[in-house]
Order: sequence, then structure tokens, then C-alpha cells
Amino acid sequence: FDCGGTCVDLSTDQEHCGACNRSCNTGACTEGVCKLGVYAQGLEKGYDLAIDGTTVYYTDISAGVVGRVTTDGQLEPLYTGEVSPTLLEASGDTLVFVASGEVKAGPAQGGTTTTLLSG
Repeated sequence: FDCGGTCVDLSTDQEHCGACNRSCNTGACTEGVCKLGVYAQGLEKGYDLAIDGTTVYYTDISAGVVGRVTTDGQLEPLYTGEVSPTLLEASGDTLVFVASGEVKAGPAQGGTTTTLLSG
């Protein structure tokens, strides 16, 4: 099949899976369908994921970390020393999560958190 002047096999091409310019990213293309792949490894006890459209964020309740996954699949801690960080939401430039029974918010690039609700 011709995708922008390049001949590709839409049933197996990872960058043109089932259609031109439909990338499977970390998964394989089989019969024109992207299969799930491993995006990142190394969480001790991952709990929650949030996606803001371009970035994947995670909580690791065992390590006490809220972080993000880099484009090359590395785990990048943003907030450390949190006690059992769980429920996570990414909204614009802000991450909101629960840790130590408190709802906290902080910049999506890391920094200082603010306690929104303590209970």
C-alpha cells in the first residue's frame, strides 16, 4: 500500500498499522491491529495511571513515588517520600493524587505539593 510515497504492508508495519501513519508505538502490528506492548518496567507496586494526552504518569505505592514515564520508557520520579500514593489525575499542568489520607496537588513537572484536603 502507498503511504505518502512509501510502499508499506498495512498488516504488519508498526508505523502504518491498518492505515497510513497509525503507529503502534511499543506494540507489534499483527493483521493490521496494534498489539499491546510493554511501555515501561520497574515499578515496585504500581497503583494508578493518568494520561494528559502526551504523558503517562504513575503512582507506586510501595516506593512512595508519583512520577512519569519518559518517551524512552524510563520511570522518572516527580514526587518521592509520599506514603502510599494512590488515586491520580492529570489535569493541564497539574497532578492531583491521594497520599497519607490527603488530597495533594503539584506541578506536572515536579516541585512542591499543596495539600488540598486533609482528613
